[in-house]
Amino acid sequence: RFTTLPGRISVLYVKQNATGSADGTSWENAFTDLNAALSIARSINQLYGIRVTVLVAEGIYSGNTSLSYAFAPVDGVDLYGGFVGNEVYSDSIISNRDFRNHSTILNGQYSQTVIWQENDFVEGCRWDGFTIQSGVSWSNNPGGAGLRNGFTLSNCSVQNCQSQEGPGGIEMHHATVENCEVSYCTTYEGACGGIFADQSTIRNVNVNNCTS
Repeated sequence: RFTTLPGRISVLYVKQNATGSADGTSWENAFTDLNAALSIARSINQLYGIRVTVLVAEGIYSGNTSLSYAFAPVDGVDLYGGFVGNEVYSDSIISNRDFRNHSTILNGQYSQTVIWQENDFVEGCRWDGFTIQSGVSWSNNPGGAGLRNGFTLSNCSVQNCQSQEGPGGIEMHHATVENCEVSYCTTYEGACGGIFADQSTIRNVNVNNCTS
């Protein structure tokens, strides 16, 4: 029942206050749980070989605090935040959104890393238009905000994240961060408060008020 567009791309919708059937097929019937959408997106990609785009409306999204991370990126699945939650799908839906005034917040609740890869490497995975905040890493997870290998983060704000030993904000290997701001992130025993980058690309990124 998911929507398939030309080029074999499937679109799923996530909206915190949606009241429909929660099958992700429209804003009205959007998933209210981002992890539920990621799980279905993974299945679509693996079963049908279809690239999946997940559109996420403004709001605050959190994960299961019994885990060390809130969200895990998925191969072949791109996430875009910053939507009002009533836009009609078109080729320009992503370029026309106003993610600065319609914040889609991924919240670590000061209890877990926000984004953490279950596998060592993801390919072609893009998260775009999010505020990533309140992430904490007290274990081997990569930074308070997270990320890691083969990942693209674009048009995002990373703020108020902490780590015991890793970077307070982002750890990235063979990854790309572009058009982002990293602010007020702290590491207590590590060498980098903002971003640790290894064989990665950083474009137009501002790092402010990060401490180590």
